[in-house]
Amino acid sequence: MKDKKTFKPCDLVIYGALGDLSRRKLIISLYRLDNANLLEPDTRIIGVDRHDFDKDQFIETAHNSLQEFLNDTIQGEVWVRFSARLNYLKN
Repeated sequence: MKDKKTFKPCDLVIYGALGDLSRRKLIISLYRLDNANLLEPDTRIIGVDRHDFDKDQFIETAHNSLQEFLNDTIQGEVWVRFSARLNYLKN
C-alpha cells in the first residue's frame, strides 16, 4: 500500500492569472486538486496580472472559468473552500 504524501501549505503564485492558460487549465487543475483534498488547508493561490482587478473580480473570473471549462458540476462546499484561497495582486 502506498503512503499518502503530505505537503506543507504554500503560497502558489500565478503570473498572468487572467490569461487564457490560467483560465482554461491552471484554475481548473487547482480546483480539482482541492476537490480531491490534495491541497493543504492553509495553501493560498495568488493571481498576479497587470489588469485593474480586485480580489472579488478575480474570484468571479475563476468561477466563470470553472463554469465554462470544468466539464463537471461545481461542488458548492469545494467552491467555498477554493474561493477562500484566492487572492489577486496587480503587477
